[in-house]
Amino acid sequence: DGVEPLLQQIAGLIPCKLARNSKVSLFIGSLDLRSSGLKDEGARVLFKYLTKVKVVCRRIMLSGNNLGDRAISALCGYLWKSTEAVWEISLGGNFITESGVGELLSCLY
Repeated sequence: DGVEPLLQQIAGLIPCKLARNSKVSLFIGSLDLRSSGLKDEGARVLFKYLTKVKVVCRRIMLSGNNLGDRAISALCGYLWKSTEAVWEISLGGNFITESGVGELLSCLY
């Protein structure tokens, strides 16, 4: 999926030493992956990593990637564990079914 270079860039932005009780390692104003070729498996790896290293994203732009419900499940896993609210999520141009939309709505409300 080509997500490894992105993970390396994010890792390079995270301070080497964090306070033990730190809730967040890095704030990203906008994670813009519109029409980037991201696939469901890449989204799963990305959101698992963002959760693990405590990265907060204010805007998550995923339009135009043909993502499906597996990617939405990964996104929801990240959102459930995020310590801060996400302000905007862009998902147009993907293949999300009613089930995926339902999971996302349950996560957001």
